[in-house]
Formats: sequence, C-alpha cells, structure tokens
Amino acid sequence: MRLNCDHFSFVLIMAMILIVMLINGSFKIDGASLSPQFPRQTINDPPNDWLYYPLNANSNCSKMPEPMKIPDMVGVSYFSDGDSLNATIWLSGPFEKIPTPLIRFPIYSMWFGIIQPYDIQSNVDYTNSIEWNAANSTWTKTIQEVTPNDTRYIIRDNNYTKFFDNVANKGHVNLSLDLNKVTSPAEYFIIFGLFDGLMYRGNACGLVDITDTSFYVPPPKFRASVFPSPLEIRQGEEKTAELRLNSTSVVRPLVHFELGQIPKDIDISIKPNNTYATPAGITTSLVDVKASDKAHPGPYTIPINSTISFPVTIDVSSVIASELAKVNGSDSNAVNSDDSTSGIIGDNISTKIIKSRPSYFTVVVTPYTFDEQFKNFWSIYGDFISLFAGGFTAGVAALTLDRFKRKTKHDRDQTRLDIS
Repeated sequence: MRLNCDHFSFVLIMAMILIVMLINGSFKIDGASLSPQFPRQTINDPPNDWLYYPLNANSNCSKMPEPMKIPDMVGVSYFSDGDSLNATIWLSGPFEKIPTPLIRFPIYSMWFGIIQPYDIQSNVDYTNSIEWNAANSTWTKTIQEVTPNDTRYIIRDNNYTKFFDNVANKGHVNLSLDLNKVTSPAEYFIIFGLFDGLMYRGNACGLVDITDTSFYVPPPKFRASVFPSPLEIRQGEEKTAELRLNSTSVVRPLVHFELGQIPKDIDISIKPNNTYATPAGITTSLVDVKASDKAHPGPYTIPINSTISFPVTIDVSSVIASELAKVNGSDSNAVNSDDSTSGIIGDNISTKIIKSRPSYFTVVVTPYTFDEQFKNFWSIYGDFISLFAGGFTAGVAALTLDRFKRKTKHDRDQTRLDIS
C-alpha cells in the first residue's frame, strides 16, 4: 500500500512540474511550434527607387540627385523555424556602421501583421526595426506593438550590435523576430522597408524604400479550373461553363480574372471577372463562350490569369512624422497635428500578395453534320419553301389543266371537221 502511495505522489509531482514548465514556456515539444516553418525565400527590389519627401514645409526634395549614394534595398531573404522569423535586407552598397553625413537617421524595418479570418484588408500589428541613434552614436533595436491609436515597446535595445556585414562591397542587415513574443500566429504577412533622412542644400528630406509586395505566411494556394473542360460547342452555338477558384487562404482576397489570347471568331467573357474569394473554399464565376458560324473547327486552349490581391495598410506617414520630430527637436504627436507636415506621404501604402499562375481550359468547336445543317436550314426556310412550293405547284397544276382543256377542245373540233 505504501508503494502505491509513493507511486501516486511521484506521478502527481511530475505532473505539477510539467504543468509549470508548460505555463512558463520552458518546455517545448519538438515540432510543436504554433507558427509555420518554411525554408528560405528570396525577393528582389528595384535598385535606386528611393522616394523623397520633405520633412518640413520649407524643404524642396524634388531635385534630389539620382541615384543617391545612400544604399537602398535590392532584395530580401527570409525563413522561419516556427519560433523565430529571420530576414536579411540586401543593400545596393556597403553598410555604414556610422552613417555619413552626420544628419542621418537610417531605419531598417520589418512590418508584421496577423492574418484574421475573413479579412478583406489588414493592418500592421508589430514593427521590428533597427535605427541609428545619432545622439548616442549607437544602433537601437525596437519591437513595437501597433494599434490604430497607439504603440508600445515590447523590446528596446539601445546598444544593438552584430546585425550587419559587408561582402564584396555590398551590405546586409539582419532582422530577427521572436514569434513567441507576437502570439505565435498561424498565418501572417510581412513587409520590408528602409527609411532615411538627409539634409540636402538646406532641405530636410525623408527617403523611403518599401518592397512592392507583402508576403503571406504560409504561402496561400489558389487553383482555378473550368468545368466542363474541354467544352464542346457547335459552330454558331453559345454555351456557358463554370470557373472555379479553390483557395486555401482564410482571408477574402480580391480576385481578378483576365483572359489570354482568344481565338478568332470565338467570343469569351467571364462574369463576374472581379470578386472576393471564399475563405478556404471555392469561388465561382461563369464563362460564356460563343462560336460564330465562321469559327474554324478544332480544339482551342485559352489561358485564364488570376490576380489575387490582399491589401495591406502601412501608415508610413507616422514614421516620417516621427523622424521629422527628431529633425525639429519636437514631440512626434505635435508633428502629427501640424497642418504643414501632416499627410506628407498620404494616408497609407497598400501592396499585393500574389499573382497566381495561369490556368487553361479547352474549347472544341465542331461543325454541323449534313443532317443537322439540313434540319437547321429547313427550320429557318421550310415555311417559305413550303409556301413557295405550294404556290408553284398550284400554278403549274392550273396551267397544265388549262392546256389539257384546250387540247381536248381542239381534238373535239378536229373530230367534227373530219366527220363533216
């Protein structure tokens, strides 16, 4: 009996230890990450694509020399093991450990947004940035939680080091985000951007370079197909097929269908060609196909391109306003309320997620058989022909009868003459 009690006590103690470890996050089951793992991904960004904005009402940045000597973003690579999101921003030139000239405030940022089911548009939830602090001549790393009206620091390291390297005169900036500190989301998007500032001939100018596309994790899958395919259609006939888009995304992205090259003498249209995709389901549109009488018989393959867009909103103006506060030595809130500096960039910047691969469906045009052509001809002209034929037959009959009567009368008259 004592052995059973000791055994029960041991099991109870181990269970309590396991519960405490799970609560504190110190125990991890391998492969049990809530966020998805994915291998290294790479994207390109056009070089020399800085956008310039005045940082005060008196600055003119329209004549900023191009290309700028300040290196901009030319690419990004990123991957995740489910616990950390790691990214590298590739630069067009060497990374400057101490930026020059002195009046500079480069920022290397990664925006992070959690995907919510049925979203049509989403906002950034967290920012992960490395920023130059000119006052202390150090680099600062911050992770902030963002709401529509406020932000708060999750991490702030005022002396951040060992985040960059230079290889072959090209710089690389490494960004890392602990996914456990941002709720380990199952689906999220990320966007990368660079900010900088420069005094140019007395003008305070802000520089912005943002990736043209946001990136959805895990990558959603979209597959478009047409039923039936192949679609058999006669010359001069019109038929309707069904276009189905299968989506694995939990959001409601906007889908735009566009037809590729359409064969001669065949009309094809998609209705609707703009629609919101059903979350994790199938979205349908109709494909109207009409072959003219002159359409050449045979199979035709028609491509359908599907563009999937999921707008992501980034409040870039607030970032510029914050940098403007540093230039002016004022409070960022006061800057935001200043009419002369508000709306420097505009309300927001939106990007797209994916442009899917083209889908194909086949239309087979077949000619009418002789019997079908005769039936169609008779259905159109049969009444007229019958009427015409009836009138013609009646006329011929009347003419024949008249001739017969005349011949009979002539024969009688000739017989009388012969008797006489």
